[in-house]
Amino acid sequence: MNIGETNDMTIEEFFLMNEKEGGTYQIDTPDGFKDINFLVRKKRESCNLIFEDGTELGCSTGHLILTNNGWTKASDVDLDSDIAETRSGSKHIVAREYIGEKNTFDLQVDSDESRYFSNDVVSHNCGKSLVAKAISSLYEMPLLRLDFGRLFNSFIGESERTA
Repeated sequence: MNIGETNDMTIEEFFLMNEKEGGTYQIDTPDGFKDINFLVRKKRESCNLIFEDGTELGCSTGHLILTNNGWTKASDVDLDSDIAETRSGSKHIVAREYIGEKNTFDLQVDSDESRYFSNDVVSHNCGKSLVAKAISSLYEMPLLRLDFGRLFNSFIGESERTA
């Protein structure tokens, strides 16, 4: 990708591009484009949330989405009462399908709100990095970052990386 270029892609496509090319990237959020601080791949229990217009959101069962009832884990979504907030307004969630353990991707957005669009659904990241920044600033101490992906990258062979 070139500076200033925008592309729609899946999180898996983004993860692979980031592994291959590196660089600094931003993601679209309800507050405009924000920097992505880190991206981590994990195997976790996953599900698909299916919306009234047929849109699907594949995510971990612990993934937080913004609903009319506040931040809600995908596994706790109440199909009768929860309505998801999306880029284009509110959408009813009509089904949740559990799909077993799959690769999921966590990203950290550098914003006060810790939210971003995931397949146009307002999603939340954990915000741990922002808490670490705040504590570092409060105690006037340097913040050191340990990138486990890069640390263990030399232990992962090419065939495992593409699996």
